[in-house]
Amino acid sequence: MISRRGGAIALAALVHGCTSPPAPPNVLLVVIDTLRADRLGAYGAARPTSPSIDALARQATVFENARSAGPWTVPAVASLLTGLYPSQHGNMGWLPGRRQPVLSADLLTLAEALRDRGYRTQVVSGHPWITPESGLTQGFEGFVSARARGAPVDDGRVTRGALDFLRSRAAAAAAGDHGPFFLYVHYMGAHSPYRPSPELQRAVLGRVAELTPLLRSLDGLRGPAYYDALNTAAREGRLDAADVACLSDLYDAAVRGADAEVGRLAAALRELGLDAGTLVVLTADHGESFLEHGTILHVQNLYDELLRVPLVVRWPGAGARRAPEPVSLVDVFATVLEAAGAPPAPSAGRSLRAPVDARRALFAEGDGTKRRVKVVRGGLAAIIDPGRPARDELYDLSGDPGERVDLAATRTSDLAALRRLALDFRAASARTRPAPSGEPLSPEALEALRALGYVQ
Repeated sequence: MISRRGGAIALAALVHGCTSPPAPPNVLLVVIDTLRADRLGAYGAARPTSPSIDALARQATVFENARSAGPWTVPAVASLLTGLYPSQHGNMGWLPGRRQPVLSADLLTLAEALRDRGYRTQVVSGHPWITPESGLTQGFEGFVSARARGAPVDDGRVTRGALDFLRSRAAAAAAGDHGPFFLYVHYMGAHSPYRPSPELQRAVLGRVAELTPLLRSLDGLRGPAYYDALNTAAREGRLDAADVACLSDLYDAAVRGADAEVGRLAAALRELGLDAGTLVVLTADHGESFLEHGTILHVQNLYDELLRVPLVVRWPGAGARRAPEPVSLVDVFATVLEAAGAPPAPSAGRSLRAPVDARRALFAEGDGTKRRVKVVRGGLAAIIDPGRPARDELYDLSGDPGERVDLAATRTSDLAALRRLALDFRAASARTRPAPSGEPLSPEALEALRALGYVQ
């Protein structure tokens, strides 16, 4: 098992002589749930969905080809915070009997590593999975749930919780406490069901979207009834192009709402004098499907509409650049540890400050109960079914970024090589991952997760 015990490399000696080592940066990690990279201006979107994120990107490194390790929140965030792929940390999906997957306490999280380095650690979350019960807040000294029971998603509550923490750290610094902080903020405004205000719709679309007859019939439904009806319509072919276009319009307007909250955070960093000393990482846990491969929303597949996410990293004092090489969210763990001057720890990723090998293999997992694995290497992407090789798929991303033309039948040697990588990866993971663990979902957790369509 990859664990904190005996895994970390000993801390190197500090700089000798009279020179003081540079102060470690504060770290602000912003995750916007369900945010596709291609819906941001910094990634080529034509609509004005993201003025605040675009402004941050102009000061940062924009990783143009970043992928999540999983297509829904639990595997993706666990990978982000541990630097391990889902089959390595064990949080692949649901456990029998509706037991909530719980991150193993034996795994070292980014928050624990930074806390042990003297960081004050805080998480403010609008997501019902990001809680102490899931283990995903492991290592955070402070936890604020910005999701009121029975209330709709409100990213403003998330920002207010984050601003309270930032103000407290600015006050502490003014009193002489200059210790660094790690603040993780998780927004939910881009998650379905999309409910952008008329003002947001006008700002992005130039109008207020008119719901199609099908979407009007779903508009009054709550939580699981809405998701079940929408997914059933997609499976039965009743979700047509007009419905998808309307959903896509509403999604873009919802992205603009989350972007506005990022703008508030950025403004607070400047006003509080924290901006210059803060490493900012902005990303998403996963994307969203709009029938590109026959499914709607997320969880169900491993195509890039669910895996390709924004990754914008602003290092203090560094300039802006575009980075085209493929990277994974598992790389964030090593990247932040290096920036903080912390000793390296066991990880599947590597620091993004150094040049990245464009031909290394990257993986993604966690598509519901299917247990497939995606491998991306050298411009090729394969979706591998370990038990049923006849269902393997192969795509050439250089000419087919939408993964429309399956080459499995014609490029058999390429597919065989990627299948071997996937099987070797899974075998190695099985030897090291912790045993699955979980707790029965509480009535409150079930209610919150039903509202987001995760359970029926």
